[in-house]
Amino acid sequence: MLAAAMTTVMAQPSVTTDTRYAISNFHDPADQSCSMLQVSDYYNVINNCNFYLHNADTAAVKSNIKFMVPEYAQVKAVRAWAYHQLVKNYKEVPYITEPVSNLGVIDRFDYANNLINKDNLVDKLIADGILQYLDTPYPQYGSASDTYGKWKTDYPFFLDKANYSENLLKNMNMMIEVDILLVKQIELKYLAKIKQLFYMLTTSGSSVPNVSQLAQELGMSRATVMHYIKYLEEARLVNMIYGKGDEFPKKPARVLLHNSNLMYSFYPRCFDEHDVLETFFCNTLWKDHKVNKHGNLCSFLVDEQLEFKIAEHSTKLKSKAKSLYAVNQCDIGEGNQIPLWIFGFLY
Repeated sequence: MLAAAMTTVMAQPSVTTDTRYAISNFHDPADQSCSMLQVSDYYNVINNCNFYLHNADTAAVKSNIKFMVPEYAQVKAVRAWAYHQLVKNYKEVPYITEPVSNLGVIDRFDYANNLINKDNLVDKLIADGILQYLDTPYPQYGSASDTYGKWKTDYPFFLDKANYSENLLKNMNMMIEVDILLVKQIELKYLAKIKQLFYMLTTSGSSVPNVSQLAQELGMSRATVMHYIKYLEEARLVNMIYGKGDEFPKKPARVLLHNSNLMYSFYPRCFDEHDVLETFFCNTLWKDHKVNKHGNLCSFLVDEQLEFKIAEHSTKLKSKAKSLYAVNQCDIGEGNQIPLWIFGFLY
């Protein structure tokens, strides 16, 4: 992530945009004429880092390994880089290490003793303990490709020798604990509620979500439940499928898991083969296409134009019907029947 960010501002030719050319050459950093040099953007990164560092459990052990330490060290490095950029561009700035979730944190902040500049930045970072992570290895999330560099699946660590289901559950937990709690700045005490909601959605089958019942069982408002479902979608754990013309914050017509891999990580398994096929179909289209619920339980409307029905086999399908069929047990398409597997190339 950090390398990708750095490449956008380094070695910019003169024909690049004014904004990128300015930041790469440190032109006019103080007058805020360069949109990529806003103080608030750096402090948004810093505050997200502070939330993570405040909540991460570096003492957590699995298989005699403190598995959170490498990621913790990386977040510390990102925060240090952000402060380095601030000092380089703005000379002297506040050094804040406490998560800012309300104005009270700012009111209590001791500006006089917590300003950093080029003379004391390194001392501040050392005092904050960054040197103890100097030789910490990078976090390992699994290999992203095989020896030919080709993508294999949503979760490429299936190539590793470790237990795939266990790794999948670890990543699902990380999505909730980091991507949702950290990015959305939700208090740690609500973590159990979000996990419980995710489990309830997962084990409820393919029925329309009963938001009122979920809210009652979780002891929270309908609005909060809807926002948590939205956060799960943004973390790519679920897909919210709406009817044509509907959108958040309305209740979705369906809530599917983001992809079919996730379906096999939960017990009891409250889904059938058709649920798996629908989940796979929606997952292949979600990136570049709009998918709406349409008509009966088995129909989807793609890009508000094409009506698709999911079929397990090609027998007894209407060849002259208006709908297109995504057919599972089908090697070669014909007429309005398209093999379901071929949609995998859209991902």
